[in-house]
Amino acid sequence: MKVLVDTCVIIDVLQDRKPFSGDAQKIFLLAAKNKITAYITAKSIADIYYITHRHTHNDKETRDILKKLFLLFKVTDTSSDDCYNAISSKIKDYEDGIMSETAKRIRSRIYNNKKYI
Repeated sequence: MKVLVDTCVIIDVLQDRKPFSGDAQKIFLLAAKNKITAYITAKSIADIYYITHRHTHNDKETRDILKKLFLLFKVTDTSSDDCYNAISSKIKDYEDGIMSETAKRIRSRIYNNKKYI
């Protein structure tokens, strides 16, 4: 199964944000055991870097965390069509709409910090 993982899921694990970190860790384990093919977007990587660097205040440590993420997650781009199509999406949150359009394009499900979509 292909799964596009929301940025918040990654941050939940990295910062051990309760109550979501337990379920988020399960996604990491499924990816590590090759039970799912997990994706994150290139934009998510930039966001993860920014949020993590604010937490660590250490560029090397932050980059090392990203390197580990690249071992578990494949990276997909968000296309201009994804952004354009999200404008007309029934999903009220524009960023969630972009993620939904990206997931449709790569034929995957989405996992946010609550459930598969």
